[in-house]
Amino acid sequence: GISNLFSNYTLMESAEMKALMLNQISDTQSWKSYIVQSEVSLKNLYRLTSDNLIQQDRVTKIQILKDDLYEVLTSLDKKIPLRTKNLDSVRVELVRLNVVMDELKSLKGQMILESESLYHQREAAYRSKIMITPFTSLLLVLFSLTVFVIAFKKINSDRDRIKNSEGFLQNILGTTNNVISYFEAVRNENNKIIDFIVSYTNDQVTKYTDNALGNLSGHRISEVYPVLFRNGVFEILVDCAEHNKTVKFDRSYEYNGDTIWFSTTVEKLWDGLSLTSRNNTLEKLAADKLKELNERLQVQNAVLIDAEAIAKMGNYRWNLDRDSVEVSDNYYRLLDCDPDEFPSCWDNFRPFVH
Repeated sequence: GISNLFSNYTLMESAEMKALMLNQISDTQSWKSYIVQSEVSLKNLYRLTSDNLIQQDRVTKIQILKDDLYEVLTSLDKKIPLRTKNLDSVRVELVRLNVVMDELKSLKGQMILESESLYHQREAAYRSKIMITPFTSLLLVLFSLTVFVIAFKKINSDRDRIKNSEGFLQNILGTTNNVISYFEAVRNENNKIIDFIVSYTNDQVTKYTDNALGNLSGHRISEVYPVLFRNGVFEILVDCAEHNKTVKFDRSYEYNGDTIWFSTTVEKLWDGLSLTSRNNTLEKLAADKLKELNERLQVQNAVLIDAEAIAKMGNYRWNLDRDSVEVSDNYYRLLDCDPDEFPSCWDNFRPFVH
């Protein structure tokens, strides 16, 4: 579906960002390892939207942008060995990468809105013809909007090299829309983690806090992010650090009167944690709305089925353009047949007419 496809594109972007940070390409974690899965998802999406010309046009645009994405990522792969000598060209490619990803995200939003619009149209048609329209299965695909973002597992064991590369990394991290941070563990005399120090965070964090970057780095999270001790996140961070886990979770936060949702990936790194947080507020709201609408329609369908059974009624719809017939389950029962006992076409129903 839509979620699976765009998750793969996001993972491709993350894998390439990690390769740039580490100045090396892993055969197992390269963006190319997601190509097969993304191609399958794209073909499935094209098939699922075959009856919608507008969505088909968007899928065609995605195919073009997909080729552009592969081209940019391939170009960045070639520049990794010489990244410090070609910083300007790397920046150009990163700008191109952001443009392609923004266009893909825009298409994703349009496709989700189109799906919601179609859903509302079908609901309105169902309400207006509830007594005469056929029993129609209204199945909504619940969009699984869980995007797995892999920031990095290793930077380099040599901390001096990280310090020397800080300027370059700041330029790279400044091109992503994700909040990327590194927390160092603070332990007591019993070697138990009691807090974390914010060793690094990119400037994206300033969109969601009143603290400047200089007021975050070097401070404990109990001072700058006390909410993490109230919403269960601190316990998740400790568990990840103590058991060398990779953890993904969603949390909501209040900022300037608004509720903001973040999808966060946490990985153990040295005696600390790397965190990548993505703002997925719109996706959460859309998923909750679709779930609510789906539950309401399920209740309405159940009421209609019971009403037909009690009244000994059935209904059907004959599409003259396609010469197809859709009938309710109780219509089959009125003919002394099991639901879907035979294909619902006019020729199969004609023998029952006397």
